[in-house]
Amino acid sequence: CGGHVKTVFSTEHVHPRDRFAFWHDVARKGVVDHESTPGCRDTFRAQLRAGTVGAIGLVSFQNSDMSVTHTRRHMAHANTDELFVCRQFSGQIALEQDGRHVVLGAGDITLIDPALPYEGRFSEASDVLLLKVPRRLMEARLGKTREMTARVIKPGMAESGLLSASLAMLPSHTDDLSQAAEALLEVHLLDLITLSVGRTMGQDRSHTSPSRALVRVELRAVIEARLADRTL
Repeated sequence: CGGHVKTVFSTEHVHPRDRFAFWHDVARKGVVDHESTPGCRDTFRAQLRAGTVGAIGLVSFQNSDMSVTHTRRHMAHANTDELFVCRQFSGQIALEQDGRHVVLGAGDITLIDPALPYEGRFSEASDVLLLKVPRRLMEARLGKTREMTARVIKPGMAESGLLSASLAMLPSHTDDLSQAAEALLEVHLLDLITLSVGRTMGQDRSHTSPSRALVRVELRAVIEARLADRTL
């Protein structure tokens, strides 16, 4: 569907008794295979929109209180060639992966690997944007990402603040993008994700050695920022 983000599913016109079952089927196919339990089946509501920016898949969904579990059984049906970048808009998500726990509030971001088990709890009126990023593109920039998942990326730093703001605008600004614009936006998003994850990991003294690819991204950002500087 190109850069256009369109509504794929809504419980609005589904009978209350069928809403969660319909949603679960759509979410398993459109996001990732998992088991899920609603906080209240009778009052459950949800909506899912989907699109792409270049090779990056976009999934925006709003839902009522629920819990999710992605187990080794579900991993057999997951696309292990992807990594998930989650940006919370409203409400909260509590996630656990690889022994790490993270709670996302509005503006927060985290990385989740569908090739590993995880659990999550969505608050009432949760609204999240999930980016499905090709693993090869992320690992070419960051190296192996297993230690980088389920770590909160706060928008307080310059890089992560710019990433959070960019993702906040993304669902509303992908209509009618040219192929050239999509290609530029894809690289821009990948670079911001790389810088934000790299800076977050750098705060941990056990992860202070950046990959060569991350150093290249940082150098390119500095150069591009100063291209108009005649003294460069």
